[in-house]
Amino acid sequence: MEVPQPSAKSPASAPQPRGRILIVDDESLVCNTVSGILSNAGFVCETTGTGTDALSRLASESYDCLISDVRMPGMDGFELLTKARAFSSDLEVILLTGMNTLDTAIAALKTGVSDYLAKPFDVEEILHCVNRAIEHRRLVLENREYQQHLEEKVQQQARVIRSQFVSAIQSLAKAVEARDPYTRGHSERVGNISCIVAQSLGLPPEESDVVRQAGLLHDIGKIGVPDGILQKRGPLVKTEWSIMQTHPTVGRDIVTLINPPATLADGVLYHHERWDGKGYPEGRTGTDIPLVGRILAVVDAFDAMTSARPYRDAYSREEALSKLGKARGSQLDPDIAGVMTEDTVQAADRVVQPPGISSAP
Repeated sequence: MEVPQPSAKSPASAPQPRGRILIVDDESLVCNTVSGILSNAGFVCETTGTGTDALSRLASESYDCLISDVRMPGMDGFELLTKARAFSSDLEVILLTGMNTLDTAIAALKTGVSDYLAKPFDVEEILHCVNRAIEHRRLVLENREYQQHLEEKVQQQARVIRSQFVSAIQSLAKAVEARDPYTRGHSERVGNISCIVAQSLGLPPEESDVVRQAGLLHDIGKIGVPDGILQKRGPLVKTEWSIMQTHPTVGRDIVTLINPPATLADGVLYHHERWDGKGYPEGRTGTDIPLVGRILAVVDAFDAMTSARPYRDAYSREEALSKLGKARGSQLDPDIAGVMTEDTVQAADRVVQPPGISSAP
């Protein structure tokens, strides 16, 4: 009668190994004994008699734990451990030694071993050490994975906040310009041109984008200026001008509510400062004015001149650039004013708006 054969288990149902162990000892009896104990406990074991061969395997294979004798010809266990760390910083290492002395134990601990066993050892002792090392490695890897996921979540949340922040910029900028049809699109143009100027000055993309945002919001404080002053067709009287001069400070106070980068708030606060100290609100001079404020001062002046006002027609770009040149070193930062060219303005005309910022109607 034919005896029925047991059915082969599928790979999915086969028990997973508890870990991969590399055993290094110049005594084959020790290697075979340790390997037998751990294999019976569900570990996958490999053995070698030299540190050199062990390093070769570590360079090409992944192991959870290295068990090494301390005294071996050529390369001892301490040297092997030091070089093994180059391949895997989280490799668990257990050192074996027949020299059970205090000095040897201290030396082992100083090298950062997971555990230290003196020969001869029993079955329970080696299993306990290996199980503890494998569990420690598992916790380390789980914590690393958790940290990576946490960083990804933080970055994702930062992107969400960034998107909300950009939307807030758009809404606030439009709210200001809705009050004065003559300045419609002014903030967006100042933002775009300022970004190109910042790039021309060597600012990295992230900082240049903050300059763009500062340009979008530089006049947000005009929300607090009465329409009668904001839309007045003639020159402002002294009291009206005093009220108008509060808009940089009011704007700074508004944008700080949405927790912007510090340079953005600086741009809003200082865009009416002058190189010669005759600006407002603080009367700063030269490079004491933050860079973003000096950039916005130049671009704001250019766009104001090239925009029509109730009391005058718009200047041509050529005329406005000529006036900027004459203001270098007095009203405007000479280097930044020098960067403002027709090419700069044309480059800004070609700017593709970042997500969340649409062109003004």
